[in-house]
Amino acid sequence: MKLVLTFLSFLLTFSGLSQELPSLVARVDSTIFKVLTYNEWGHPDGTGTGFYTSQNGVAISNWHVLEGAAYAYVLELDGTLLPIQRVIRGCEECDLIEFQVALPDGRTTYPLEFASDPVKKGQDIFIIGCPNGYQNFVSQGIVSAFVEEDGERMFQTEASISPGSSGSPVMNMEGEVVGVATAIDEGGQNLNFVVPVDSRERMKPVENGVNALTGNQQPIFVFHERSATVPNLLLHTIQPEKEKTTVRVSYTNTSLYFGNSAFIFTNTTDKEKGFRLTNRASGKTYNVISSTLTATAEDPYYMLLGETVYFELVFPPLDEVGSVYDLTEGMEGGSWTIKHISLDKPSGMNIRTKQDVAKIETLTSLLMTRQDLEFIGENSIYYLDDVLSDAELTAFEYNLAGVVAYLFGNYGNAERYFNQAIDAAPLFDDPWINQYMLVDDENDEKELRYIEGALKANPEAPEILRLKATVLSDLERYSDAAWTYNQVLKTDRFGYSDYLMLGMNLILVSDLFGCDAIRDGLYLYLEEVEFEEDADDAEKEEKRDAEIFDPELYGEWLLLLENACGKKYVRTAGLKFP
Repeated sequence: MKLVLTFLSFLLTFSGLSQELPSLVARVDSTIFKVLTYNEWGHPDGTGTGFYTSQNGVAISNWHVLEGAAYAYVLELDGTLLPIQRVIRGCEECDLIEFQVALPDGRTTYPLEFASDPVKKGQDIFIIGCPNGYQNFVSQGIVSAFVEEDGERMFQTEASISPGSSGSPVMNMEGEVVGVATAIDEGGQNLNFVVPVDSRERMKPVENGVNALTGNQQPIFVFHERSATVPNLLLHTIQPEKEKTTVRVSYTNTSLYFGNSAFIFTNTTDKEKGFRLTNRASGKTYNVISSTLTATAEDPYYMLLGETVYFELVFPPLDEVGSVYDLTEGMEGGSWTIKHISLDKPSGMNIRTKQDVAKIETLTSLLMTRQDLEFIGENSIYYLDDVLSDAELTAFEYNLAGVVAYLFGNYGNAERYFNQAIDAAPLFDDPWINQYMLVDDENDEKELRYIEGALKANPEAPEILRLKATVLSDLERYSDAAWTYNQVLKTDRFGYSDYLMLGMNLILVSDLFGCDAIRDGLYLYLEEVEFEEDADDAEKEEKRDAEIFDPELYGEWLLLLENACGKKYVRTAGLKFP
């Protein structure tokens, strides 16, 4: 009978605990929140967990959750998003930090209470946290052991903790905080570590120079604004300081036409060609001083298709921060312009809702560096579905999603995303050209339709005009092709081949002006491989051998010129066979 009573007693006790936990969770759940941090680029930097400890919005999390963050927010269980205003106290060694959440007027928060008695080995505990970014997950366990790591006292529990759980309150079965989840041992199983609650007494006031929430000490203006002329260029943040002004931008290669041969650079020595900030009110201009991006066309940075390059531009300190500026670059053919950049607004992140958070997360997930592209690898087939599920995309993001799908071999999705980009912004040329690149080579009419769409968006782009001329020639519309090549020659980015192709198409319609065009193209070609005046025959031969000069190409065009225009014309032009 005694054994039966003991067994029944155990069942009753277990049943009581099971009924108690839901009511405990219901009581404390709303006081625990997800922590969202952002770096100086305005990009998501990580997530953690925190909890309120007072009615006026004072809260606690791990030191490492906020360390290095420019800005941070709390996302409450009901979806309310609030900025973290300032750090109050901290203890880097024990990994605890106390901070103030900016509450709306009249708002109060429900605080968790701290346990007065230390935990004991074998004691029941539960945790509410935000593992892997999920909101307020509950796990239950016991205090398994007491340990010391690097001189710091902690206790271990098998209650589930994952990345994102950092800062979660660990509570006893009265709902009192006995510790703060801080770390896991990835080499073991259920080896999860907790800072005991009495360690909070070691927190000390944080000086302004602490590497946490630096955005509040050195204001950073966050934009994530695209250039209206070249949407591949994205302004992320501007950070004005006493000694300098740092502008953080990125450029994304979304052109299937250029593929991995696209390159980027920015001039920092020529005031006429480099980036500049211009105060729209006063007209004062600040020229770029330096950049983390390569500065010469002779040694540019070559981009992979789909790759985003992040770079900083450093300008002199601004006399007036509270003004509106234009960011422009003077390079020919660049058109890198972002206008009406307002620095007369409050600094910081412009996010107010969960939807704002989701937009930034989607944006930064699509902007992949070279390392990101290599890392995704075999998991690429699932990547877009994870990133884009329920996402609202801009035309540029649809186009970029199409490029990513193309990279991963999903051409059907690529075409669909490019079409969505065109529907969203018909005057954006990139998706038109990307659709052209997907068309079968034999379907010239369809190719021409996409090229015409791109030219409506960018009517003077030499690369697009050149594509149109090529397709027109394939369609045997030689007069139209010649006229289009002539348009290319009116731009600042023509080459000898444009003269040669102009001449060939004119000759095909018996227009002898084609002779002069081919002649001028060969002159230009020879200029591009021109030797130094004092170069000896050996140097000339070496230069030819290096394929700077292609005798076969030169000879073929010279033969065409001779057949169409006569040997006398060739002799008069001073051109000779190699």
